[in-house]
Order: sequence, then structure tokens, then C-alpha cells
Amino acid sequence: MNLINKIQVLIFDIINDNDFNKLSNLKPDDISIELSKSSKHGDLSTNIAMVLAKKLKTKPKDVALNLQKQIEKTEYVNHVEIAGPGFINIFISIEAWHNQLSEIINAGEDWGKSKIGNSKLVNVEYVSANPTGPLHVGHVRGAVLGDVIANILEFVGFKVTKEYYVNDAGIQIKNLSKSLYKRYNELFGINNQEEFKDFYPGSYLIEIAKEIKNKDNSEWLNLPESDWIDYFSNYAISKIMQIIKNDLALLNIKHDYFFFESSLHEKFKIDKVLKKLINLNLIYEGVIPPPKNSKFSNEKPEKQLLFRSEKFGDDIDRPLKKNDNSFTYFAADMAYHYDKIDRGYNELINIWGADHAGYIKRVKSAVSALSENKINLDVKICNLIKLSKDGKPFKMSKRSGNFVTLNQLVDEVGPDVIRFMMLTQKPETPIEFDLKKAVEMSSDNPVFYVQYAHARIYSLFRKIKDIDIDFDIDADLSFVKLSSKLNDSGEISLIKKISIWPSIVLTAASKNEPHKIVYYLQELANLFHSHWNQGSKNTEIRFINLEDKLLTRSRLLMCYAISIVISNGLRLIGVEPLKEMY
Repeated sequence: MNLINKIQVLIFDIINDNDFNKLSNLKPDDISIELSKSSKHGDLSTNIAMVLAKKLKTKPKDVALNLQKQIEKTEYVNHVEIAGPGFINIFISIEAWHNQLSEIINAGEDWGKSKIGNSKLVNVEYVSANPTGPLHVGHVRGAVLGDVIANILEFVGFKVTKEYYVNDAGIQIKNLSKSLYKRYNELFGINNQEEFKDFYPGSYLIEIAKEIKNKDNSEWLNLPESDWIDYFSNYAISKIMQIIKNDLALLNIKHDYFFFESSLHEKFKIDKVLKKLINLNLIYEGVIPPPKNSKFSNEKPEKQLLFRSEKFGDDIDRPLKKNDNSFTYFAADMAYHYDKIDRGYNELINIWGADHAGYIKRVKSAVSALSENKINLDVKICNLIKLSKDGKPFKMSKRSGNFVTLNQLVDEVGPDVIRFMMLTQKPETPIEFDLKKAVEMSSDNPVFYVQYAHARIYSLFRKIKDIDIDFDIDADLSFVKLSSKLNDSGEISLIKKISIWPSIVLTAASKNEPHKIVYYLQELANLFHSHWNQGSKNTEIRFINLEDKLLTRSRLLMCYAISIVISNGLRLIGVEPLKEMY
């Protein structure tokens, strides 16, 4: 158990022993413990007294004073101070921080891992780009976000399915098939088909058309559309989905399951949803007034089959059928999410682009209704990536054929840079992606700065092989004696920082916010580099001190613990921790 957990359990036990918990119903993980911003205010701080006081309707300082006396009885606590309206500042002994190094090294790759997920089933659906062309840079952010959310949830004990929803039905697939057929005809010198409005001009269709020509020769020429439309759409979807899978593999992304929209219609899953909604009395025939000041505002609205989505937090009730009696896209989306519910998932997570933000309420309402309020849907919206090339924004469009593919981006900067950079901002914030800066070896490049911290540590391990210092990271280091001189403020700050890693992971997991991992890694790297650089001015704090081998081994042990945390963090986001950088 790490030190933060120990403090949480300690306070929890004190609360229970004093009957404070009879009204609060707290669990240990609900007790917020944070690193103090200044050593003057202790090592750790908590606002638990104020949380309890509000529930117990008493003064926060009275609760804090009661907790203070009992926390101070703990052997690894030096003393406790009360600050402001009731903050509890805890001063931890140096020995306790030293013990954290042993815990981290003993845990190794499992430091920060937990079973809090209790093997609950989570479905993370991400990318889900239409199978109409290769992935472009606009898809990259959602791909990385979804993949890392899944990694983090698995790390804390959830059973996760990484899912891709294939939109293989609808007008865009018909247009794709027609575009491919046009390219096929061109290979035979037939250019009598005009480009239509929604034509897909990308060169990838020429290559697919060549495959069909080599395979079938002229078999499909001069036939009515009804004879070739399905063949060409199925062929295109199969080939483009393989291109998409190959592109994702360049980012080390692999989905567990591909769900095809066409299966919803083939297996009558939309009808199954309608029966469910009828049984729940959640659909009716009605009319939706047209938007005010729209060109349809004077027209008499027709009756439609509507879902009572407003009852579950949506702005209005939503139609399930169009005027021609065909199902709406929303009806298909309801059926898809009902299928997920049927598969037994305890939580659903969707990663969408910014253009889908207005769709969140209706889909969340559908999941609430179909699961009878038992399952939560968390939707993460990814904002735009502003990619610069030659100092100018680069426009992306599959239809024009003028777009930067994922493949091209990986060739330019590599998968590790892409994965890291996509998480340097909250997903709803636009990202400025400067291709030149992304590969610079400077402190202004966050991925380099974190990787360099890990590589710098391993440079120390290589250096000591040439001097008389008994330290081997491949040996059992759990019983290495630590020097009492390992007490510089910079050293203790580093130990504190790596000690809270498990809490960072849990926060990122509970909120599905991987950027918190990247923020933390940047802060840790900054602390490490700052302490390293201080050594050039103050020789007493350098990591290697030939006059004090015990202190040197202690500092190397600390560095090894830091490298474990950096490595664990980078692996969670799918980035390789480097031991050397050139």
C-alpha cells in the first residue's frame, strides 16, 4: 500500500471510530489527499474536515482538531497543522518517504496498478471512421484518446473491449461504390461517367479498381447499377477497412471487435429496440415543430414515430422513422447501443469528433432508457488538430483527395511523438501540431523532455559501470540501505512526486482523462531535470559522489524508482521509454 493510501485508510478508520461516518458514507478513496504546494504547509494536505463538517453541520476546525490529535499518533507522521478554514497539513517523516522507494522498486511495472475496476466490463468505442478512405490526421486524436483510456482502465482492473463501429450502410457507401465503379471503367478507357457531387476522388480507389480488373477483367462493364453496386461496395469496404487497420497498427492500435452497421438491419435489431421501447411506453406518434424562422416554419408538420428522449435529459423528443417510413440514423444508433447493453457491459465510452457534440444528449438519453438507468455512457469529444505545413494550415477532405493521411504523419514524426502530443491538451481543446517542433531535441518539446529524463537516468547506470560503485538495477534492490543524507529538498520533492503516481492513475481512470497522465509526466520530468541541472552549481547534490558511496547508491536507487514511474506512465499512453537518445 502506498503512502497516500495509508493516510486515506488512517483517516477513514479515525472517522469510523468517532462515528463521523454515520452521515457521510465515505470510502477511503473518497478522501482527497494532495501534495502540499509548499513545504511550509507540510508534505500532504486534505480538506476532509470541511467535507465532514458540511455533512455533520458543525465547524470544520472542530473536526480538524479532533482528527489532528489522532493522526499525530501515527509513527510515520511527524506532526499535523490546521490551516485556514480547516485544511489539515500533514508532515511526514523522511524515513517514510525513503520506504516509498522500496515499495516502488518492489512493485516495478505494477506500481500504480490496482483492482479497483473489479473486472467490470467496459466498452470503449473509438475511431469508427466511415470506410470510405484512409484515415487522416483528423482521426488521430480520437484514436489515441480511446486507446489510452482503454489502457488505463485495464491497468486499474476493468475488462475492456476496444471497439470500432463500421458505418457500412447508407448513402455514403453507395457513393463509394459508384466512385470505385467509375475508376474501374476508366481502366478500360471508358470515361463517359461524369463526376457526381459526392464522388470520392482519392487515388486509393484507383488501386482497388486495378485489383478488381486483374481479378474479374471486364465482367462488370456495361451492366445496370443493380448488378454491380453491392459487389463494388463490399469490395471497397473490405479493402479500405484493411487499409484502416494497417494505418492504426502504425500507431500500435488494435481493436478487439469491429461491429458492422449492416448487421443491425440484417438481424432486425432496430425492431428489437422498438419492441423494448413500446413495452416501456417510451414511443408515440407525434409531431416535432420545425425550428423557428426556418424555411419549413410555415409548413404543417407530419406525424412521426417519436422516442420520449426529453424524459431522459434531451432537449426534445426524437424521431425514429422518416416520412418515407424508413428508420432514422438515430434509430440505428439506438439499436447499436442496445446491442452493447445486451452484451453485458457495465459502462460505455464513446470517442467522437467535435462535429458530433450536438448528438450527445440524444444518445445518452437512449442508453439511459434502454438500460433502465443502469448503465452510464461517457462521451468524449475531440476537438480539431491544427496541423501546420510550411507555415500554413493544411486542409483535409476525403472527397477532394487533398488530406494528410495518418500514414504520412507517422512517416513524418513517428508513432511515439503522435501518441504523446495528442494527449498534451484536454480533448475538447484544439491542438496546435507543429511538425518541426514535434521532433526537436529541446525542452520546448514535451515528448523529448520526458523521454530525455528516462534516458538521462540510464546514462547514470552506464556511467557507474566504469567506477567503483556497487549498484545493479538487475539485482534485488529491495534491501538496499538508504543514507540518511538522502534528504535534500529536491530529492524529497522527487520522491513525493513518484509516490503519488497511483493516485494520478486512479484520477485519470475515474474521469477517463488520459491527459492527466501526460501532465504528470511533464511535471515529473521538469522536477528531475531541474534537480539534475542544480547539480552543476551545487556539487553536494550530484547523483554520483565518489566520496560517499552509500549516498550515491541511495540517489541511484531514487533515480531507478523515478525511471520506473516514467516508464510505467509512457507505456500506459503507448510510448516506448528510451534508455538512450542520440
